[in-house]
Amino acid sequence: MDKKKLTLLQGGIIFSVTEVLFLLVYFFDLFDNYYIEGVIVEVGIILLPAIIFILFFKKDIKENLKIKKTSWIHSLIIVVTMWFMIPVSLSLSFISAIIVHLLFQKNILPAIPIPSDVPSLLLSVLIIGLVAAVCEEMLFRGALWSSVEKIGLRKSMILISILFTLFHFNFEKIVGVFVLSLVICYIVYRTNSIFAGILAHFTNNATAVLISYVALKILPEGMEISTDFSIIFNQAPSMIIGTVVAFSIIAIISGGVVFSLLYLLKSQTTNTVMKVKQSSNISLRNMSTFMPGLIIMTGMYIYLIFKYLGR
Repeated sequence: MDKKKLTLLQGGIIFSVTEVLFLLVYFFDLFDNYYIEGVIVEVGIILLPAIIFILFFKKDIKENLKIKKTSWIHSLIIVVTMWFMIPVSLSLSFISAIIVHLLFQKNILPAIPIPSDVPSLLLSVLIIGLVAAVCEEMLFRGALWSSVEKIGLRKSMILISILFTLFHFNFEKIVGVFVLSLVICYIVYRTNSIFAGILAHFTNNATAVLISYVALKILPEGMEISTDFSIIFNQAPSMIIGTVVAFSIIAIISGGVVFSLLYLLKSQTTNTVMKVKQSSNISLRNMSTFMPGLIIMTGMYIYLIFKYLGR
């Protein structure tokens, strides 16, 4: 066993403590300002506990967080890949939103502020883009992935992507975020660098912020950007079907480009690919510390379902 890496038990402790802290902020709604809350949650709840526990367990920070530089050519491929991933994840999220709307007759999305001027745009890029990317990657594809990678590469990628997706507590984007997470996992696997994951995550979030900013600027005066898909769902069924078809075509084309770019990344990373040592001695007891966090997460999703049902 690699003594530098976090064990499954230790990774579960980090995950469960993070969930407990997140639960407190989620229900007590301690902060009125979205950006202040974002920094507190990302840094104080997502990043710091992971770092503190790695130090407490006397594990190697660089090894567990995959702190290794990545080349400029890898970075360029990653940025372009994430640009083409946006239509894919957006299309998958749109389909998820349709399913949610059919089940509950409404959609509930987080109230993310849309920047209306340059200062608010820069603030959004900094917090929604950079801070979120650094903190979430350090936790999920850094500390947690290091602790669970011994169950096998594919299984650990899927597990981390499930945890990452569920942590966003958003039914509408559940499929899109999951696929996006798998792509970022593959990028980190090929480069063995958390900075590659941060760049991918930042590119996705920052581009989304920029798109919303530009959309707000080009819309006719008096029109607002809908965050709950109400504009689309209030259209005729033929219009909704047409939108789904258009999204699907764009997603298929973009997906083909993403696949090609990931294949290119593979050919460029034969010397940097992450070495995963799978263990045959894995039992449920090894993962028992994940249970408190999973129970809390399940409870929060039940609460979210009741919100959809209006109870």
